[in-house]
Amino acid sequence: MAEGSDKSPIKVDVGLSAKAEIKGEVPSSSLGRSLDALVDAFRPFTEARGLKADQIRLQREDVLLQIASKAQSRLALEGQQSKPVPLKFLANFMEKASQEDITNEVLVDAWANLLASSSLNNKENHLIFLDILSRLDSKHVELLNFICFDPTRPLHFADAPYEKRETSCLYNLKLKLKEIEDKKASGEILLHSDLESLIGVGVDFFDFPGAKISNIEMYSDEAADGSYYKPELEYKIILDEFPESIIFALKSIGLIDVVSIDMDNLHSDTLEFGFFLHAAVVTHLGAEMYATCIAGPNSFEKNQE
Repeated sequence: MAEGSDKSPIKVDVGLSAKAEIKGEVPSSSLGRSLDALVDAFRPFTEARGLKADQIRLQREDVLLQIASKAQSRLALEGQQSKPVPLKFLANFMEKASQEDITNEVLVDAWANLLASSSLNNKENHLIFLDILSRLDSKHVELLNFICFDPTRPLHFADAPYEKRETSCLYNLKLKLKEIEDKKASGEILLHSDLESLIGVGVDFFDFPGAKISNIEMYSDEAADGSYYKPELEYKIILDEFPESIIFALKSIGLIDVVSIDMDNLHSDTLEFGFFLHAAVVTHLGAEMYATCIAGPNSFEKNQE
């Protein structure tokens, strides 16, 4: 190569380390073609929803205005004034919340509650709730609300996260089962009510705010007046409405635990029966997120009073 012709865009310095610096420009015509191709590729995904490229920014602004307005309304209902929130929270909040569909009232309300709660008392987990909420569909939020809320006991949801609930339920089921076994051993006739009492134990542990049963049933030919037992529960997870994929999604992010008690851990040497209980129980994190993003500002504090 002739002297003075070393005009390569790559410069290499050799010493204790080596680095490469690449310089170059993309012709504006190529950039324009690339942008046009990108817009064309995404047009089927946007125009069907009435979105044009220049409308997306405006719609993101609209949803933030709607969320902020609802947050102010929540605070007014609580008789509270809005206070500044940390920049780290606010920057991430505006980025993620602005991507919500303004017509999705469930999620818009959840974002508004999160903003209002953070304005009152910005807690350590609020950034985590922000991240989780950005990954949820309205169906996930509706399920968390259904598990936690009971109109007769609206502030009892935080009583549910009890680590030994499943163990305690199983212990009490075994005690009740022993009573039934002893009754049979004494020669007494077993009745429907005897075996149904096992169902009652399961319901007592998992049918209240913060816990909901998806299935509980029992069958046995031991009783003289019945063989199948399945209670009608007023509040029960209907799998057609909330499929297992939704339930286990909430479990995977730590908002609920899933309980399963069946013949693998409840059996008898003297009674022939089948027992099945499946339920969802809110975790400590799930209870706090429900209070923050669904029940509204101050609900968790009210529950602690």
